[in-house]
Amino acid sequence: MARSIARDGTSGHPHRKPKSRVQPPRIWGLRPLDVGWAVALNAVVIIGMWGRHGGGDGLTSATAQLTAAGQLTALLGTYAALVQIVLMTRSPWLEQLFGMDTLAHWHRWLGFACTIAISAHVVFTTAGYALGDGRSLVAETWTLNGTFPYVLMASVGTVFLIMVAVTSLRMPRRRLRYETWHFIHLFAYLAIALSFGHVLAVGTDFSNDPVARGYWITLYALVVALILVFRLGQPIKLALRHRFRVAKVVPEAPGVASVYVTGRNLDQLHARAGQYFTWRFFAGNGMWRAHPFSLSAAPNGEYLRLTVKRVGDGSADVHRLQPGTRVAVEGPYGLFTTLRRTHPRTLLIAGGIGITPVRALLEELPSGKGNTIVLYRVSSWEYVVFRAELDELAKARQATVYYM
Repeated sequence: MARSIARDGTSGHPHRKPKSRVQPPRIWGLRPLDVGWAVALNAVVIIGMWGRHGGGDGLTSATAQLTAAGQLTALLGTYAALVQIVLMTRSPWLEQLFGMDTLAHWHRWLGFACTIAISAHVVFTTAGYALGDGRSLVAETWTLNGTFPYVLMASVGTVFLIMVAVTSLRMPRRRLRYETWHFIHLFAYLAIALSFGHVLAVGTDFSNDPVARGYWITLYALVVALILVFRLGQPIKLALRHRFRVAKVVPEAPGVASVYVTGRNLDQLHARAGQYFTWRFFAGNGMWRAHPFSLSAAPNGEYLRLTVKRVGDGSADVHRLQPGTRVAVEGPYGLFTTLRRTHPRTLLIAGGIGITPVRALLEELPSGKGNTIVLYRVSSWEYVVFRAELDELAKARQATVYYM
C-alpha cells in the first residue's frame, strides 16, 4: 500500500489534499541580466578607479608594465574571489535564478580564475620590483615579505588558494574523502581574510583614496553579510521555527528507505515538489556533514519525506536513524519544479533512485487524461521504488507510468 504519515503518526494517501495550505515559493523580482550587469559594472568601476589613480600612465618601461599587470591582476583576482564566494552563499535570489548546479559550476571556474590571477599578481609584481631594484626574484621576494606590511600574510593566503585549487582538480578530488576536501576548501575563506589587510595597506587603489577604500570595504562587508545571513542565519532560523525531527524510517526497496520528518508550522516552508533540501541529522557522524536529498513527496504542511539509497557511509547512517532524532535543514533548492512548465503535457523520465523528485512532481502536477507520462527505468522489478504510490497517483491524475 502507499505510505504517508501525518503529524500524529497516522497513515494517509499520497494524493490527498493537505489539511493546511502550503506556502508557494517566493518569486523575486531579480532577473539573470540584472546579476550580469551588476558583476560587469563593478568590474568596470574597479578598472576605472585603477586608471584614475594613474595605473595606465607611463607604461614605456618593462618595470612599469610588469607592475601595472600586477596591479590589475590583483584587483580583478580579488574581485573574482569575492564573486565566487557570493555564488555559494546559498542566496535565495541567485538560487532561484540559476539553480545550485549552475552556481557551483561558475564558483568552480571562478575559483581557478581567481587563483591564476592572484598567482600572476605575485609573479608580475615581484618581477617588476626586482627589475627596478636590480635584484634577483628570490632576493626581491625575501625583501617584499620582510619589508612591506601584510605582504607575508597575503603570501600565506596565496599558498592556501593554490592548495584549494589543486585539490579541486578532478584527479586529486577523486582521491580525497569529501570531509577532507571540504576542510581544505574552507582555507579559501582564510586566504581572502589574510589578504584583506594587504589590499588596504599597500594597494595602489586604496592608500591615498578614501573613496576607493570605502568601496572595497563595502564589497567585503556585503560578502560577509551574505555568508552570515544565508549560510548561518537561515538554517538557524529554520531550526528554531520548525524544530524538525525524524518521525519514522520506512523501507521501500532493497537498500532504499524513506525518512519522514515532522515539525512545527511546516506549511510556512516555501517549497515545491521537485526541490531538495540539505539535511543534517544529529545522530552519529551525521551532524558533521549535510546531505542533499530531494523531497520524494510533495510538500503538504504536515511532513517532509526524503528517500535515500544506501550507497556509502553517509546514506547508510540515514537508514539507521531513530524516531525523535533532531534534524537541521537548508533550502529549499532546485529549479526542477512545475514552475518551469511551458506546455500542459509533461514527460517525466527517471532512472533508479532518481524517481524521488519525479514521484513528488507527479503528485503536484494537475490531473488530465494523457497530460502526464512517466518513464521509470530500473534494473529489475525488485528495485522498483514507490510502485503502489505511483500506480495510485497515476490513477488519480489520469497519468500513465511505464516501468522499464
